[in-house]
Amino acid sequence: MLDISKYYDILQHERILLSHNGAIDGDLIDLLVQLADKRLAKSKVKNKIRKKVVNILVECLQNSFHYSVDNEEHTAVVESPFLVIQQNSENFTIFTGNYVTKAQADYLKKKLEDISRMTEAELNETYIKALNKEELPTHGGAGVGLIDIARRAKNQIHYKFTESDNGLYLFSMQIEVKDQEPQNKESETKANPNFNHVVTMQHPSVQVTEQVDPDKSNLNLNNEIS
Repeated sequence: MLDISKYYDILQHERILLSHNGAIDGDLIDLLVQLADKRLAKSKVKNKIRKKVVNILVECLQNSFHYSVDNEEHTAVVESPFLVIQQNSENFTIFTGNYVTKAQADYLKKKLEDISRMTEAELNETYIKALNKEELPTHGGAGVGLIDIARRAKNQIHYKFTESDNGLYLFSMQIEVKDQEPQNKESETKANPNFNHVVTMQHPSVQVTEQVDPDKSNLNLNNEIS
């Protein structure tokens, strides 16, 4: 018999705000984003943190959805998206990922390496320039999506590519959203050393604005490739 209490303990002790595993579409993305936003509102976190979490969540879900569409002939890819949002006081960790092809994995690695060399000021400038272009990329893995998550997280972004037996790569991401105020530094959630991050485009049904912070400190991206 399934030990339900084990899963209940995990949800309680790990403070899981939201979790999902399986195929996604536009309607489900709307539902997950709305549910996450309501949970965040109920937890009474600071509004700026809530906005960051929601925006990053939208980017990640849209990314997984686009990869599913691009690889709809691969059932493993379509069914692979997963999402977990974990809360620790005012700090949040978003775990997400999905299968991608080798070509897509190579593309993402290159984009993440490029982003890792940018300062936050350069990320903001590049992001604004991309938005001002007449045509923006519409498929998952678009550089502007990676940049948007990186600039919002303002912390270590962890990502990992794990090759599977089916010839695909599991692209796992861990995004840290932390309260940057000094008095909360000691309570920050530590990054999971077994993960490493990022990705996508703004979902049209969620409109959250955030002022760009011209902070010139370097962005720190960690990566691990299996």
